[in-house]
Amino acid sequence: MRLPDVIRRRPTVGLLAAALVWRVGALWLHRRYLTPYFNLDSWEYDLLGYVFQATGRFPALGRTVGYPWIVGLLYRLAPLPVVVQVFQVLLDTLNVWLLRVTAARMTSPRRAWSVAWVYALNPLTPLYAGWLLTEITFITFWMLGLWLWLEGLRRTSWRWAVRAGLAFGIATHIRSIHLPVPFVWGLAWWVFRRFSRREAGRVAALWLAYGLVLGPWFLRNYWHTGRWFFSSWIPARLSYYDAVMARPGQHDLAYWRRVVREQQAGGLSPTLGYRLQTWGWVRRCGEAREGISADTWLNRPSRFDPTVLALLEKMFWPNPPDPREAEVLQRFAVLRSPWLYRDPLWQTYDQKPAGLRGLIIAVERPAYVGCLQEVGRRVLRAYGPGWVGMFVWNTAATWLAPDPAYPVWLRRLPASGLIRLVGALFWYGLVGWSVGQGFRDRDAVRGILGIIAFYFCFAATPGIEFGRFRLPAVPVLLLVSAGQSEKVTGVTK
Repeated sequence: MRLPDVIRRRPTVGLLAAALVWRVGALWLHRRYLTPYFNLDSWEYDLLGYVFQATGRFPALGRTVGYPWIVGLLYRLAPLPVVVQVFQVLLDTLNVWLLRVTAARMTSPRRAWSVAWVYALNPLTPLYAGWLLTEITFITFWMLGLWLWLEGLRRTSWRWAVRAGLAFGIATHIRSIHLPVPFVWGLAWWVFRRFSRREAGRVAALWLAYGLVLGPWFLRNYWHTGRWFFSSWIPARLSYYDAVMARPGQHDLAYWRRVVREQQAGGLSPTLGYRLQTWGWVRRCGEAREGISADTWLNRPSRFDPTVLALLEKMFWPNPPDPREAEVLQRFAVLRSPWLYRDPLWQTYDQKPAGLRGLIIAVERPAYVGCLQEVGRRVLRAYGPGWVGMFVWNTAATWLAPDPAYPVWLRRLPASGLIRLVGALFWYGLVGWSVGQGFRDRDAVRGILGIIAFYFCFAATPGIEFGRFRLPAVPVLLLVSAGQSEKVTGVTK
């Protein structure tokens, strides 16, 4: 049976097969530039997952347990990043199906299939499936929570709001910057529904379930630090390196104020230097492998950046690790030696030819706006040359904006900063359009999704690094662009 026949007779099988082939093929084509480690976050998740599967402990206060716990479970099969990569490719294929069934709750079947196909062939998503980052698993649970909420509207049952709150809670454990989103969602929904008592009960059920999932982690962090926080990545933290690692009463308030000033000035705090002394096992591992002194190994520019050693160390309690922990960490260092003893690997992607990177990112934008032909025509009718011009600017930004991958003379162009700024406005314009669609159509779901998309897109400068922050906005904007909610009872006013 030919592929077009499969897609026509078994559309779900054809959709998922195409999504899987696209993701595997994209990772294979980029195998020269891709490693499991996109940036320092990837190293932390790898380390925490390995320690979690080896000891059953999760020593970090700066991270939440969701993603490292998943990594640790996978590492019980084999403690290698490739296991996580394969899992994320399969999971993102599942995300395509989740997006389709969610869109089917909001719009016509034809548009739901269109949305799913756009996401299935999104050129950037497969790259994030190849890195040890939270984006793919977060999208899974976030989309699951959204589908559960919409299902509850269709069935007029508050129990589905509880299930949605549980799914949103797991999503927040995976990606802590999602912390305020369900509260914003519930409040905005209540406002859209004109402060209905019935909807107030639904929102309360969502918040209660969400709080039950997050509450134990707040208590755990308070027990160890004497401070209420969910993750040190959340704004208003005192200090990533120190405040969240402190024992209750270890320092007075004046000390922490001084630490904050030092951190803001770019300096290192006193306790960070103290804890770096616990890294004797790393130095010994370097000496054994290289046959040179530890100081020489750490200072060689071709070796792994010493700041990453500080990164690994800060994940543990202020006290030196006990012998069992030290043994586990030594095994981790030896197991990761092919990556530990070479140049920082997140730079390898920046060495990709600028033309290829520009092409990948440029294709990303019209996919979100267009949502195939029907939505694309509507957008162009409404905004005309403005959208075309913004797309041209945004594409130029991916080629000319300052970036380590581009030649020095190109980065010094005076117009490059302006191009980057105007290109970023493309994203804000798209999000603003999505919010406007919801308010114009008096459509609660689409209006609130537009607000959430703005939150996800807050860091919207062009480039691969900031692209990961707005990646969850991709399915959100596709749902908004699919059209007015038609199939959910009680969605529209």
